[in-house]
Amino acid sequence: MSKHQKEKHLQATIYKIENVKREQNFILKHLWKIIVLGIVFSFWAPTYGGSDALHRRKDSLLEKGDYNYITLVIICALVYTVFFFIISF
Repeated sequence: MSKHQKEKHLQATIYKIENVKREQNFILKHLWKIIVLGIVFSFWAPTYGGSDALHRRKDSLLEKGDYNYITLVIICALVYTVFFFIISF
């Protein structure tokens, strides 16, 4: 390898290291977005019913279950939090 090629290879390696450092704290940099998404998910999920391929409406968790809306919001928030911690570690 010539000196020029070694310098280019070293520079490319330095850029890769800097890129990894920038992406390392992704969750901390975007923590408020993750929290807002969790809040929206927690309030939306209990009321989502969805539909199948034949466009038949399915009941939501709120319509199916014996739990009230606040309890389902708390359960959804806990599920979101557990998934968040599993993904982040």
